Amino acid sequence: MGNIDLDSLITANPRAEILIAGDGVNVKAFIISELKISGGNSYNNPLSSNQQESIDKTAGAAQALIGSAAAKFGYTDLPSFSLRTVGQSVNTWTGSERPVFSIDVLFVALRADDDVMLPVKALYKAVFPTFFDEGNGSVIIPPMKYLPQGKTARGTVAVKIGTWFQATNLLIKSVSFTFSKETLPTGKLLYASGSINFEPYRVLSYDEINGWFK
Repeated sequence: MGNIDLDSLITANPRAEILIAGDGVNVKAFIISELKISGGNSYNNPLSSNQQESIDKTAGAAQALIGSAAAKFGYTDLPSFSLRTVGQSVNTWTGSERPVFSIDVLFVALRADDDVMLPVKALYKAVFPTFFDEGNGSVIIPPMKYLPQGKTARGTVAVKIGTWFQATNLLIKSVSFTFSKETLPTGKLLYASGSINFEPYRVLSYDEINGWFK
C-alpha cells in the first residue's frame, strides 16, 4: 500500500470498522474494501463418464428408447453408450458450497504508544498451530484449539460490521499482511494492511445465511 493518506481515510470512514472476536482473538480494524460474499452449488451428471456401471443402471425403458432411435437414424453399428436419452442428461445436485468472503483491513497507529503488530499477531494465531511437547516428541494442536462440537465449533471467530452484518462460527482460512516501511518515533510500525479470508466451519442453510444480515 503506497502513499496512503491516513488522515483522509479515518476522517471519511469513521465507522468503516470490522470486529473479529474468538478464543484469544479480539480485533478491531478499518475496512478498506467492499464486502463480497460468494456461494454456489455443485451438480453432476452420473452418465457423463460413460462408465459401464452407469450404463448398466439405464437398462430397460431407456435402452429400448435408444435402440428405437438408433434404428431410425442408422446408428445400429455404434456402441449403446454413443446415444443418450434426454432423461439421462439430467444433472443431480451433489451439494452447496460454503459461503466464503475476504475482507481487506488496515491497522493504523493513531497514537505514539499504539502497536499495530498486536492485532496482526492475534490473527496469525487463527491460522498457525501450536506445538505441545509430549515425551520424546511434539503434538501439533490446531489453531485456536479448533474442534467441531455438533452445531457449533471451538476455535472459530465471529465477525461484525456495523449493525447490518454479524456471522459466527467462522474459520479464518488465511491471512496476508503487508507492513509499512514508515515507523513511529518509537520505532514501531505506522500501519499494517492485509487480507483475511473467512468461511463457515460447515455448510450453512439458507436461513442461517439470512441470519448474517440484520
